[in-house]
Amino acid sequence: MAPVITPLRSFLDRFRRTAAVPAFPSEDLSSEVEPLFGALDAIEAEGDARRAAAARRAESAKAAVEAEIEELLGDARERAEVERGEAMEVRRRAAQAAARAVVETGEAAAAATLARGRERIGGLVAEVVRCVREEPA
Repeated sequence: MAPVITPLRSFLDRFRRTAAVPAFPSEDLSSEVEPLFGALDAIEAEGDARRAAAARRAESAKAAVEAEIEELLGDARERAEVERGEAMEVRRRAAQAAARAVVETGEAAAAATLARGRERIGGLVAEVVRCVREEPA
């Protein structure tokens, strides 16, 4: 039976070494798993580096977006101020036109009243003179 175990053992040893599985339980386990942990450390370090690079890219993208937002808000505030000024100018012109219309209407009414007064003044003066000349009864 000994001849069968030796070829089988060498066959299994080939697979154990590549999979980092100890060939014999009595062997030093740390020497068997040390390459595996070294590979895991390298993978973890690469993951940390990629995570940090991604965080930097995300922060950079966030800062760029925030700067763009501030620029858009600034433009919007400027446009709003211009629009507000234009709207106020339109209202001011409308108020001036309304005020001119009121003044023109008032001046026309005053001129008509003055004209009627001038037309009636002769008759009123004559009436007053007649009343003064008449003696009280």
